[in-house]
Amino acid sequence: EIGTISASSEQQAIAELIELRRQGWKIRPRALTLTLFCRVYLASVFVHGIGGAKYDEMTDAIMQCWLGLTPPDIVVATATQRLFERFAGFPLEPQIARWQHELRTIQWNPESVPLKSEPTACVSALRTEKEQLRTSPLPPAAKHARIQSINTALRSTLIEHEQQTRQTLQQLVASLPHQQSLRSREFPANLFPVEAIRELFRKATVLSLP
Repeated sequence: EIGTISASSEQQAIAELIELRRQGWKIRPRALTLTLFCRVYLASVFVHGIGGAKYDEMTDAIMQCWLGLTPPDIVVATATQRLFERFAGFPLEPQIARWQHELRTIQWNPESVPLKSEPTACVSALRTEKEQLRTSPLPPAAKHARIQSINTALRSTLIEHEQQTRQTLQQLVASLPHQQSLRSREFPANLFPVEAIRELFRKATVLSLP
């Protein structure tokens, strides 16, 4: 036991806390216990950000299992302010999705990939045959095997295009973590210009008005 804190007198409790501090002791409750205390004893409604609200699912469970209480309501409020977004450029995810779709098209529907020049007679014949196979009375297994063979033959005419597509996609994917860092919303508020924070609060206030 390092000391006592009065539960009957606020002034005495403050004096006892000051004395503990003078002796070098500091009471630093952990996140769950601090929020638990505030929600049970102090607050009619507790306002959380997204991270805290997720964290407090555990607090709810502690209230129910340990204290036998129905957890009081919380309000989840959040706003996004990105510090380095202006350096990030256009989002890469749509471009990545586009090139992934292009690779899938080369794999399964190579006949629909535009060519830089007029298709050869062989390519035209393969395209026509594949289209006719859609309504062919051939057994499904034979039809599937022939379509696979045609796709392989058509892809062989798109080797350079496929290589360029894969290279572009690899470059975009490699750049994605850097851009995601620039677009992060996890930087602490004290890194932002004061005016940016004030403007964010002004917008939030306007949006919250009835």
